[in-house]
Amino acid sequence: MCAIQTSGAIAKGIKAATSGGRRQPQGLKDFRKALNDPAVDGLVCAAPDHWHAAATILACVAGKHVYVEKPCSQTPDEGELMIAAARGSSRVVQVGTQRRSGPLFREAIERVHNGEIGDLRLAKGWYYDDRPSIGRGKPSDPPAWLDYNLWQGPAPEQPYRDNILHYNWHFFGIGATARLETTVCTQ
Repeated sequence: MCAIQTSGAIAKGIKAATSGGRRQPQGLKDFRKALNDPAVDGLVCAAPDHWHAAATILACVAGKHVYVEKPCSQTPDEGELMIAAARGSSRVVQVGTQRRSGPLFREAIERVHNGEIGDLRLAKGWYYDDRPSIGRGKPSDPPAWLDYNLWQGPAPEQPYRDNILHYNWHFFGIGATARLETTVCTQ
């Protein structure tokens, strides 16, 4: 069980993992240490988007299977590197785009594959969300419970702002992903 925050996230995860009498996992701040453990078979990556590709590649190289949240990567090149790592290590990698697995989407894909709509030449989509502004945020020190350097990981370094956690970092394009890309992957 890994989490870079020391505000109880690891303890909460361990408690959930041990419900039903299951064996207690080790708690680590840095997931990379778990990749060296031969008892660990896989990585579930629920980190910020800018960690998805790097964590997947590191896990595959370490011989672990991976479940990674969407978006799998920030660029097509990262995605290709993930595929190469999975193939080169014979690991299974699954990307969590659950919404696309629902009955409505499965039926739509089947209909497209069966030629029911003819040749697809153009697709348009839109997304409307009446979300209030998050403001600009102020530069500040990260909270004491957060290892901000580890949180930033492979993303370009930038100062901490008081309004980026836990979700609002999408709006600042930290690591190149923005809320639009995340929403498009989901929708």
